[in-house]
Formats: sequence, structure tokens, C-alpha cells
Amino acid sequence: MPATRGKTLAKLKALYESVIRGSVDRNLISLFVYSGPVDPAATLKWLGSSQPVGLFGGNIRFAQMYTGDGSIGAGKQLLDFESRYRPYSRLDRAGILQVMHHGAEGNWHAGLASLLNPAASIFSSDPKHKSYGHPHAAVLRDFWPFYPVQVDKKAGLHMVGIF
Repeated sequence: MPATRGKTLAKLKALYESVIRGSVDRNLISLFVYSGPVDPAATLKWLGSSQPVGLFGGNIRFAQMYTGDGSIGAGKQLLDFESRYRPYSRLDRAGILQVMHHGAEGNWHAGLASLLNPAASIFSSDPKHKSYGHPHAAVLRDFWPFYPVQVDKKAGLHMVGIF
């Protein structure tokens, strides 16, 4: 079975490489994931966290939005994003945001942080990695009022709550 799995994965990777070429195309197909309670009336009764976040007792904004290497640019990308996540108040309840593409300036637009209004802005990046320098200063400044948290191989964010 493991040999079959390895061969199948190799074939899938080869197909992916033949169809999706370059980092721009790979970022365009990045998956966004919303995770939160089904009951829109669910409230957070208690929260403990390893770093300061803008979630407090009774806050309903503790759902999570994971954006991977995706982009939320101004215009059509933002409209598409909102049309997908505004229904059923999902975006309004998404207080924990993984900032797009490690905080890369090219995957964001000025003022986006205020539009999303996260209670915690998670930057999954390593500023010392290669020449990327993620997160970029402009993105970090935009999210500064929204409890930015740097996470990497050594530092994380831990939260415990009851809802």
C-alpha cells in the first residue's frame, strides 16, 4: 500500500507541475478555509491565550479564516471573497484571520485590515527566511491595530476557550 501511495502522489505532483506553472498561478488557486460554530448565536464564555488578542467574554467573533498563500486584492478579488464569506454572517464572525501569503504586500491592499476587522491577525511567516522578508512592513502596519501575532516554527499562538 505505501508503494502505491508514493507512486500516486508522484503522479499527482507531476500533473500539478504540468498544469499549474509558477508561483503566481499556485497562489491564485490557494484555498481559503472558514472554520467556526454552526450556531450563529454561539458566544465565547471564557478565553485564555498565549498572546494578547481582541477576543473577550461574550464575543461572537472567534471563528477562523485561513487564507494560505491567497490574495485579497482590491476590486474583483475582494468582491468575490465577500460574496463567498459574508452570507450567514461568516465573515462577521471570523475574528481570527491568518493574513494572506505570510503578509506579502502583493497579496493585500491598503485598508484591507479595517475591512476585515480581525480580533487577531496571524502572520505565519519567518522575517529572516530567504529574501522574502514576510511580513512586509506595509501589511504589518495595516494590521497593527488588529492584534498581530507572529507564528513560525518556534513561536505559536495558543488559545483555550469555552463557547
